Amino acid sequence: MDFRRALSLALACLALATCMAGCAPAPPAPGVPPATAPAVPEAARIVSLVPSFTEILHAVGAQDQLVGVSSYCDYPPEAKSLPRVGGYFDPNYEAIIALKPNLVLVSDYRGETKDRLGSFGIRVQAYPHNTIAEIVDAIRKIGALTGRETEANTQVDALLARIDAARAATKGLPRERVLLSVGRDLSDSTLKEVYASGPVGFLNEVLEAAGGANALQPGAADYPVLTAEGILTLKPDRVFEILDANSAAQVADGSVMKAWQSLPHFDLDEQQRVHVFCNDYAGIPGPRIGLILDDFLAALHPELTKAAP
Repeated sequence: MDFRRALSLALACLALATCMAGCAPAPPAPGVPPATAPAVPEAARIVSLVPSFTEILHAVGAQDQLVGVSSYCDYPPEAKSLPRVGGYFDPNYEAIIALKPNLVLVSDYRGETKDRLGSFGIRVQAYPHNTIAEIVDAIRKIGALTGRETEANTQVDALLARIDAARAATKGLPRERVLLSVGRDLSDSTLKEVYASGPVGFLNEVLEAAGGANALQPGAADYPVLTAEGILTLKPDRVFEILDANSAAQVADGSVMKAWQSLPHFDLDEQQRVHVFCNDYAGIPGPRIGLILDDFLAALHPELTKAAP
């Protein structure tokens, strides 16, 4: 997959604030008493086209209801063994229909996917999950859809406690200004196009909970494209580069850091001010955002890393 397509996917995962609820649940079958009918019987066979929703289904214990996933659903490892039905840009509608799903979880980033699946008579559902509050709401609602409300509430309570503990531990501490880099062409040794995460969304909220401040001021674009000159103008105290696990080789050979070292008169590497987070969870707005929080907290305030439960 080429850089721009991969980057579009990464930004889609980060910028889903416009997702709206899909079709309403169908009523119980005639003759089935409401007290004994499942809350949403249609959710018995689920196809997920969103990595974060796949993670939520596993987190709440509803993985047995999942019958197919997108090409980008790689966590947990068990998800890789399920039938793949394409991704944001190339959903395989025939493969989806062949799985006979009762519910497909999608992203409104690709509204035509939602509309076309709906035209086949398939129930489609989407949830916004760009902020911490929306992620929490998605966990609760997917838990309700699958009859796993108790498990979902347990996940939410633990996540919120973790975030609250970090906020309490960093309250009143000096806040360094951090540039959040969420996408660029890693094959380019210069910083021509750096996609940054602005002062909105879950990454920004996690950064603030960890005791940092976004180098981009309120009013900036959600995901502006910066050049080396633009970065120098911002003068961030640190750079957090968010990469997926597929970039591990480029991190290991030093090519990722080399680009940052090319910034003139601004040796970010000198005091370990560039932090590269290369894993399979940093860009996913799902139940593992507590791991991103731990990473950010360790970089900004290593003395407090034991504060978050």
